Amino acid sequence: MHNVGAQPAPASKVQVRDAAGKMLAEAAVPALEAPLDLQPRTAQVSVKLPAAPPAGWSVMVDPGDAIKEITETNNRAAVGG
Repeated sequence: MHNVGAQPAPASKVQVRDAAGKMLAEAAVPALEAPLDLQPRTAQVSVKLPAAPPAGWSVMVDPGDAIKEITETNNRAAVGG
C-alpha cells in the first residue's frame, strides 16, 4: 500500500475475493502519513489465503469506500484466472 496524496491516509482494510465476490480473506492496513517531503510512505500487508485459492480472485483496498479519494479505480486488482 502507498500514499501519494497531500493528506494522511487513515487505517483501512484489504480484502481478497473470489470471482463471485465472496470474501476469502481480510487484513488491516495501517494509517499512512502524507508524503509531504516527497518520500513515499508505504506499508506491507500480509493476507492469509486458503490452501487452494480459486482461479480468478481479486485484491481490493478500502472495500467499504471509507477513504475519500480523487479516484478509486486503482483500489482493485484481478489476480489469476
